Amino acid sequence: MKEVVRTSLLCGMTWALVLGAGCRGTSPDEQATASDEVSADAQGAEGVDPSVVQPDTLARVNGTVVLSRAELDAELESIVRRYEGAPGRGSTTPQWRNERRQRIVQNAVQDYMVGRHIRERGIRMTDEEVLERLRQEHPHVFANAQAFDRYLAAQHMTREQYLNQQRLEYGLNQLLEERGQAAPGDDEVEEFYQRNRERWRAEERVLLSTILIRLRADAPPADVEAARTRLEQARQRVRAGEDFAAVARELSEGAEQETGGDMGWVMRGRQRLMADDEIEALVFATPVGQVTAPVRTIAGLQVFHVRDHRPEGIRDLDEVRSAIEAPLRRRQRQRLRIELVQELREQFGIELFEDNWGLEAVDAVGTDGTEASGTAAGDDGATGDDDELAAE
Repeated sequence: MKEVVRTSLLCGMTWALVLGAGCRGTSPDEQATASDEVSADAQGAEGVDPSVVQPDTLARVNGTVVLSRAELDAELESIVRRYEGAPGRGSTTPQWRNERRQRIVQNAVQDYMVGRHIRERGIRMTDEEVLERLRQEHPHVFANAQAFDRYLAAQHMTREQYLNQQRLEYGLNQLLEERGQAAPGDDEVEEFYQRNRERWRAEERVLLSTILIRLRADAPPADVEAARTRLEQARQRVRAGEDFAAVARELSEGAEQETGGDMGWVMRGRQRLMADDEIEALVFATPVGQVTAPVRTIAGLQVFHVRDHRPEGIRDLDEVRSAIEAPLRRRQRQRLRIELVQELREQFGIELFEDNWGLEAVDAVGTDGTEASGTAAGDDGATGDDDELAAE
C-alpha cells in the first residue's frame, strides 16, 4: 500500500475522498505525458533531490508536482467571488477558505491519478469530439460560439480549462461504466418511493405540450392573424393524426421546440405562464388528448396539448420516477468513483505539503460566538442521500 506523506496537519483537516472536476488548464494527457519526464527526474536523475520541497509545491504524485500555489490562489479567488457574489451571502470565513484550499488540492491530486489511469487505458477524446458531445447533450448552450463564450464567462473558465474538465469527466464516465455503473433497479426506485410517499404530494396538475409563435406585445393585427392561421393549421394536422411533438419541432418558436413542445407537469396556480386565470382555466378544462384553440400569452400566440390530468394527491410513481432515478444514479456513481480513487491511491505515492497551501489561522470560536467548524449556510457541503433525493 502506498503511503500518503503529509506535512504540518494544520487545523486537523481530514484528507477526504472527494473526487472533483479539475479546473486547471492542462489536459490529463498533457499532465501524464509531461509527468513521465518529471517523475523520472524526481526519482533519481543527477542533480535532483526529491527531498527538497520548493515553496510553490503543494502536492506531488509519484514525485510529480500536480498543482502550483498560483493555480490554487486563482481557483480559490474564483470560488470566493462566485460565493460572495450570490444574493444573500456575506463574506467567507478563514475556515471556509481553508476548506476550499483543501478541496482544490485534493481534486488536483485525484484528477491527476484519474487522468493518468484514463490515459493508460487508452481512452482519449479530441477537443472536437468533446464539443460534439456537449452540443448533443446541451444544444442551447453549445450550439454556437457566442452562447459557449457566455457560458464560459459565467463559469469564470477558459475554453481550454472547460474542455479539459469535460474530457476528464467523459473518460471517468467510461471507466465507471466498465465498473458496473447502471441505472437504479425498479425495486430500489419503488422502495424509495414508498418510503417517502408524502414527499410526492402535489396539487391538481396537467401534463402539457405547446406550440408557440412569438409575437411582440404591440404586434400589428396582421401579424397576429398570420400566427393564428399557422396555429389553426397545426391543430388540424394533429386532429388528422400527426404527432403533436413532431409538429411542435417543426413550427414552434419556444424553448420547448427541441423536446417536441414538452412543458412537463403544470401545477394549478403555480406556473408563471399560467398567471392568466383565463388561460389556466382553459387548459385545466380541456379534455386529455385535446389541443386548445390559439390563445394570447405573454410570449406570443400558443396552443396547448393536454396529455394528462391528475387530481390533487400523491403523485404516481411514473410522475416522479425521473426525480428519484437521477439522484440514485448519482449516488451509485459516487460510490464507484470513491472505490476507483481508493484503488488508485494504492498505486500512487502521494505527498501533501500543507505548509505551502497558504492556510489561514482559525480560532476555535468564530467572531460571532458560533462554532467555526460548520460550513456556511447555502454552501456546497454534502447532504445525506435521502436529503439529496428529497431535494430533487
